[in-house]
Amino acid sequence: MRRTARILAVALALVLMTTTAAYGGKFHFKSSFFSSGSLTFEGVGVGLGNTEYFATLDAKATVRALCVNGYGQEVLGKNAIKNVSGPQDQIVQTEDRGKTLVSLTVEEPAIEDLYKAPKPWNECPYYGYWSINEIVVTEWTSAKLVIKELGTHDLLYGQSFECSGGGVKVDHYGHPVRDESGELVIKPVSCTEA
Repeated sequence: MRRTARILAVALALVLMTTTAAYGGKFHFKSSFFSSGSLTFEGVGVGLGNTEYFATLDAKATVRALCVNGYGQEVLGKNAIKNVSGPQDQIVQTEDRGKTLVSLTVEEPAIEDLYKAPKPWNECPYYGYWSINEIVVTEWTSAKLVIKELGTHDLLYGQSFECSGGGVKVDHYGHPVRDESGELVIKPVSCTEA
């Protein structure tokens, strides 16, 4: 009876050690943050090992046309185009002790994307008299980061985020705000794990 109990205790200890070791090496981010304009994720990941991986960042945004009237005044279009996304892949190379920098950017949509959307003529008031100068993100709404093994595509990490902010700042008239150099002012973005 004592021998059986001892064998069971040793087996249980081995299982616990294996589980702890596996969990201790599990991939996670030591630090990470999002920044805006185009949506960028940067993080220091640990626990990758020596295998090569690829990471994808997919994001959704509310996008509006930046309309210009005959006097050169800018105003945002009335109808928002929802969920414009743009993934970008990057190979993640492991560094010392399985630590690596993951840096991914989802670019703001191009004006061509506006014309792929239904009824682009509804974007600017007085269509025909007002022109579409460009399209801008008014808010990033969500993002998803996925890391998979390069050869097998086995999932190593997947996390969804809820985002707010990060788009063009507007005044109380709905006019986009520009700084002294004429660049659009971008609000900071906040993304939290969903």
